[in-house]
Amino acid sequence: MLVAGVLVVRPWERDDEVVEQDTWQPVASAIPDVPVPDEAKPLQIESGLVTSGTRRLVESAIDSYRRSTEFYGRLVDASSDLSGRLHQPADGEVVGLLVSDRHDNIGMDPVARAIGDQGDATFLLDAGDDTSTGSSWEAFSLESLDDAFSDYDDRVSIAGNHDNGDFVTTQAHRLGFTTLDGRVVDGPAGMRLLGVSDPRSSGLGTWRDERGISFEDQEKRIADVACRHDADGDRIGTLLVHDANSGRQALNDGCVDLVLAGHLHEQVGPSATTGANGKVGYSYTNGTTGGAAYALAIGSKLRRDAEVTLVTYRDGTPVGLQPVTITTIGAFRVGAYVDLAPTGPAAGTTEGPSGSASP
Repeated sequence: MLVAGVLVVRPWERDDEVVEQDTWQPVASAIPDVPVPDEAKPLQIESGLVTSGTRRLVESAIDSYRRSTEFYGRLVDASSDLSGRLHQPADGEVVGLLVSDRHDNIGMDPVARAIGDQGDATFLLDAGDDTSTGSSWEAFSLESLDDAFSDYDDRVSIAGNHDNGDFVTTQAHRLGFTTLDGRVVDGPAGMRLLGVSDPRSSGLGTWRDERGISFEDQEKRIADVACRHDADGDRIGTLLVHDANSGRQALNDGCVDLVLAGHLHEQVGPSATTGANGKVGYSYTNGTTGGAAYALAIGSKLRRDAEVTLVTYRDGTPVGLQPVTITTIGAFRVGAYVDLAPTGPAAGTTEGPSGSASP
């Protein structure tokens, strides 16, 4: 068998040619008859692998990019129509823009910013799932969010269940975001903030070394932190989590004013809860800002309706919120502004998607 193998290979007769290494060319040069956008001209392709199938793939990718740019560009331009339809903060009030479940759809970032500008928002609240896998190749998603809100002084974020691993939290912190880790921090305009990443991702707060922590354990620990601060007169204005269930116990104990979340890709709330101590708090789940049907939202347009929410605060206390939905056909649907009255009489309960939204 050894002799047979040697006879087949016949190493004494091998005369291998040197493989050409420098075959990478700019896309525009390798496929000259395909119009390439200026943004893609620095990209290169292995010219030795160009086939008719490759050409179709490149053409399809460029066409998707062009249609995506046009779709989201029209939304940015149309955001000026929101003037007069959004609640404007009164003297002494500040507005935060809530985003969640972007899932790599960077096309929505300038749209979210445009809505924030129309609603006079000055800070960002990110409830997680900025990526689909938490991998380093998805850094572009965080960089896009950073670019869109670069001039916001306060940008607060947590990691969602799809932001698995250490990369997302580390990169967000590196870009200047305040990454919440289970400790109470100062927010804008006197707000006290508490937040923690989804237990299925890496950012597990001060107990982050405990892998596999359950939702029940996280729910109890968050409530313990919130209630200790509340007992000391340090009321938590906002608890930012990915899944609203993580803040359920804190609400039931009456220790937070507002729980903000995402995860469901569908709006739920705001719903009021009267805690065991008689204090009222609210839970609100934002829909998917990326318009994601599943865990990936990349494409030429929205896969499902997208949503951002404007949250209004006065003296650190949430006093109202207003959702803005962007439909798959590129239309804005503005929800009613809902007054919040935490720690006082409940302002009523509104659950489910914003069906009362104005056209």
